Amino acid sequence: MAKGSFSSRGVPGLDGRDGLPGEPGLDGIPGRNGLDGIPGVDGIPGFDGLPGRDGVNGTDGTPGDKGERGPRGPPGMRGIAGPRGRKGKNGTPGIPGTPIINTWKVNGTAPKKLLIPPSIPGSTRTRPRNRKPIIVREGSNLRLRCQAAGKPVPQIEWSREDGGAIPIGQWKEGALNSHMLNLSHAHREHTGTYLCEAYNGIPPNDYKTFNVEVHFEPYLRVNQWKVSAYNGSSAKLECQVEAFPVAVTYWEDQHGQVLDNSTKHSIHYHQNTNFIWKTTMVLNIMNIENSDFGDYHCVAKNELAVTRGLVKVHEIDPTLYIPSTGTVDGLTFGPDPPRFVDLFDDLCPPPPDCPDCPKVPKCAEGQVVLFGIRVEQFGNDTYPGFRNRTTDCMLSAVGKPVYHRHTDSNFGSWMRDPNPRDPRREPRFWTTDPTDTNHLYEFADKNRYRKNIPSKNYTLPRPFTGNSHVIYNGSFYYQQQGHQSIIRYDLTSGNTRSVNVPEVATEGNNYLYSTGRDYIDLNTDDNGLWAIYGLPDSNSTVVMKIDPWSLKVEYSWNISVNHHKFGELFITCGVLYAIDSTTERDTKIRFALDLFRKRFLDVDLSFNNPFRMTTMLGYNYDTKEIYSWDSGNQLTYPVKVIDIGYNTADEERGGPEAAPQFMDYDQDYEVDQPTSS
Repeated sequence: MAKGSFSSRGVPGLDGRDGLPGEPGLDGIPGRNGLDGIPGVDGIPGFDGLPGRDGVNGTDGTPGDKGERGPRGPPGMRGIAGPRGRKGKNGTPGIPGTPIINTWKVNGTAPKKLLIPPSIPGSTRTRPRNRKPIIVREGSNLRLRCQAAGKPVPQIEWSREDGGAIPIGQWKEGALNSHMLNLSHAHREHTGTYLCEAYNGIPPNDYKTFNVEVHFEPYLRVNQWKVSAYNGSSAKLECQVEAFPVAVTYWEDQHGQVLDNSTKHSIHYHQNTNFIWKTTMVLNIMNIENSDFGDYHCVAKNELAVTRGLVKVHEIDPTLYIPSTGTVDGLTFGPDPPRFVDLFDDLCPPPPDCPDCPKVPKCAEGQVVLFGIRVEQFGNDTYPGFRNRTTDCMLSAVGKPVYHRHTDSNFGSWMRDPNPRDPRREPRFWTTDPTDTNHLYEFADKNRYRKNIPSKNYTLPRPFTGNSHVIYNGSFYYQQQGHQSIIRYDLTSGNTRSVNVPEVATEGNNYLYSTGRDYIDLNTDDNGLWAIYGLPDSNSTVVMKIDPWSLKVEYSWNISVNHHKFGELFITCGVLYAIDSTTERDTKIRFALDLFRKRFLDVDLSFNNPFRMTTMLGYNYDTKEIYSWDSGNQLTYPVKVIDIGYNTADEERGGPEAAPQFMDYDQDYEVDQPTSS
């Protein structure tokens, strides 16, 4: 067969498919670590930051709880005598001697003539100087008469005992010559003591004093009635008070709550030295917050009326100009004082010239009657428990009354515990209502007390009588109604204990005091529990020292002092004090008997009953205050005490010497020797 010819190349065939991947190889061996790098160069310091803003002052923390009472320290050594005090004021002029009658011969030819020195009926030579005041309401008319006898006919001159001038309209006179002094439309500035002096050239001159009190409702003046403040600042609020009788004053906040001294509020008063009826009351508010802005009220209250002033505290921007506060004349509250009227205007001329003139009331002068009580001290033995006396002190001053609350009842009792079992729970207050004799009301704090919101109500197992109860060491002590028993009611457990008090009244009107409703007056001081009551048959006064837990009568004194002659009795540092009256606005504490030594102390302290109806009074030795219930007003009086000054060596020997401050009453009082029960 013949060989064929070559054909053209064929088309390439398709690629073959990829084969399957092989298995992964084994990991290689790790390499060696590299060398450490060279340290870098320090960077350039940055710029200082901007100063930060001042922080905001933090608020004060709340006060911590009152710590427990520590143990009583040992008595310190008697200190050295202090520097000599300043010279006292000059005493009052003494009573002139008895005048004599002189005879004279004129020019050797005239007959003998009697020359008689002046004499005023009821003058200071024949009657006590301390007379009751002549009280007149402001705007009323008052005439003072001063008639004198003598030969030649005496001249009469009026002046003020304090040396001040007598206001007579637009003028003031240092002295006036007339047998009568007319106070037309009496003004508050007429309050004072007026001296009538009679003279005719024959010594001695005669004098008569008239103590005039012009009574008016409280009048308040607020010069800065709008006070500016901002958060964190302070504000000062002032209110000028004019009132007579002298008013009880206090501040109220925006919610009508009575303010006290605290870390937030500071309250003080400035008494005018020239006018007793002028006072400035100041309220400082510290660290003001938003809740402190608003209306505040200064309140003045006396027996005539209650007057409320207004001061606004408003917020301002501290970076802006502070605007002026108040007005040019200020704001006033209460009736304005009357204008002066010329004193030479005769109030009521003789009937022929003025037949329709009203009769001028007689200007009664009155007098202060001292308690003339005959007392004789028996026995020379020293009270057996004098070495257990806690303190050796006596009252030296009683301060101005401080207002706390008002209740529509003339009788009642309010108390604090001077020796609480748990001081951390204080202060608590307790009250009683004589119309509800089965209950005792407890208030957890002063705010609840002022709002009359009791926190606890105790139902007593036996009813009480009177107002003179006490709270002491967690127990309530009172006289059982209709019984001669003193009851101790434990406020925690409700247990009771009683002691019988012999010869004490239990019913009728033979009360211990003429204005009270008590047959037994219970008292506490730093020596413990005391009971005061009267003996119905003799009107003598009995004082008992009682153990507060067992109610055992430790000692008793029978003092022949008529308790009806005093307004109230109370005990401080083992000394029995008596207030002359609880119905007179201005009275005295002049009776003080040291029960431990059976000696009288020389005291003459002023005491004020602002509303002239004090029916409960007691001393709290923890707060150094006298608690009072005066015509429904609950008041406290701060007191100041000083050492009596007994000779320590004589006291340790039990001798009766020392204490040169005692007065010899020349058997004006009678004290029986204490008896042990």
